[in-house]
Amino acid sequence: RRLAQLHSLISRASYVSGFRSVNLEALRPMGQAPCHGRRAPGLPDQPNLKRSSTLTGQNYQVRCAERLVKQSDEVPVKMVVFDFDETLTLTTFMSDDGNYAEDSYEVTTKINFESPWVDDRTEKLRELLADLRGCFQHKRTLAVLTRNDNKAGVQGVVNLLKVARLDSFFSVIWTMPWSPQLPNGAYRTGQEWKLFNPPRN
Repeated sequence: RRLAQLHSLISRASYVSGFRSVNLEALRPMGQAPCHGRRAPGLPDQPNLKRSSTLTGQNYQVRCAERLVKQSDEVPVKMVVFDFDETLTLTTFMSDDGNYAEDSYEVTTKINFESPWVDDRTEKLRELLADLRGCFQHKRTLAVLTRNDNKAGVQGVVNLLKVARLDSFFSVIWTMPWSPQLPNGAYRTGQEWKLFNPPRN
């Protein structure tokens, strides 16, 4: 069921060799993802956003696969780790300093998280994350591991998740490669995020 929910977020599914494969046809032909470093197009009241240079630029498909394994309540899945760029986001446009004015939240969410193929992708993503996180004795930790290169570091990732009201589903975020100038991790305690440097070894 969770795999089906994930596929509902990325549309145009086809079936290849027993695995469900999703053809995104790249974002460039739709005019929604220009070359690295260019500004976000298409909306007159858009905030000043720049595309992440860690994006591939050649996103022709996303392939989701579910392996058959013997499941046991004695060995449950305790952590689910997501990539950020083009996984949680559909494409990533961020401000240079990683901060966003409140009146830009709606358009920033639309640019980064909404899909031209799936209505209300952001809300469906919230539902998926809530389902994966679970509750009570089956509660899991959700985390993000990303190569996002925003100048604000991990704080920029936290801030963009906050814009889309997705940050509350995650407990920890790590960025790579290691940066000596900025914190490389953030963990949530209550409603607050605290920055830290995870060990490198």
